[in-house]
Amino acid sequence: MNAGYYVYITANPTKTVLYTGLTNDLNTRLQQHFENRGTKSSFAGWYYCFEPMKLFRKSKERHAERSRSISTASLTTTTKR
Repeated sequence: MNAGYYVYITANPTKTVLYTGLTNDLNTRLQQHFENRGTKSSFAGWYYCFEPMKLFRKSKERHAERSRSISTASLTTTTKR
């Protein structure tokens, strides 16, 4: 049985850089982020984004991809005053 898909947000230890990802195997993916910390070949590794901040579970991949897009957009939106 498929457990579904996860949209996740990780952060670096000082919580100044965020990474948004999509996976169907959350435990393995978070372990990979931890093992790849400091690796210069990936954004999450380069910025040490391995600490989980928020998780969203979706039953279908297309719903997860839509949620990921919305999450990323809301994180990068700035308010001008």
